[in-house]
Amino acid sequence: VTGAVKNPSNLRVKVGTKMIDLIDDCGGFSGNPKKVILGGPMMGITQHTLETPVAKCTTCVLVLDEKDAVSFEEQSCIRCCRCVDTCPVQLMPNFLADYSQNDMFEKAVNNGAEDCIECGICSYVCPTRRELVHWIKLAKAKKAKK
Repeated sequence: VTGAVKNPSNLRVKVGTKMIDLIDDCGGFSGNPKKVILGGPMMGITQHTLETPVAKCTTCVLVLDEKDAVSFEEQSCIRCCRCVDTCPVQLMPNFLADYSQNDMFEKAVNNGAEDCIECGICSYVCPTRRELVHWIKLAKAKKAKK
C-alpha cells in the first residue's frame, strides 16, 4: 500500500481483505485521496469503491491525492499508431478499441483482442489519452460471457 497514506507498507493479507482495511492498517489517508488504483500505476485498475477485495494476484494498492491524480479528457484517435508501434504482442490496439467502442466485440476478438496481455503501454503512449486497454478488456469480457 503506497502513495497518499500515512505509513506506506508492504502487507501480507488474506485474499478477500477489503482495500479500506489495508488503508486503515497503514494509518489511513494522508490528505485528500482522489483516486485509488488496485494493481499499480501501469496495469492497475482505478477503483470506484474502497470495499473492493484484494485478489491473489493483487500486487499494489496505490492511493493518489489531488496533486498526483491528473485526469485527461479522452479524445478521438488521430491515427498516429504509437499504440501499434509499442505493442509487445504486435496488435493494433487502436482498431480493437474502436471495435469495442462500437459494440463490435466479436470483430475485436477475431482481430486479436484475446492475445492482449493488458500491459497498458498502448494507453500510456496515446497522445489523445484513449483508454485502449479498458476497451480491449471489455471486448474480452463480453466474449467470455457468451
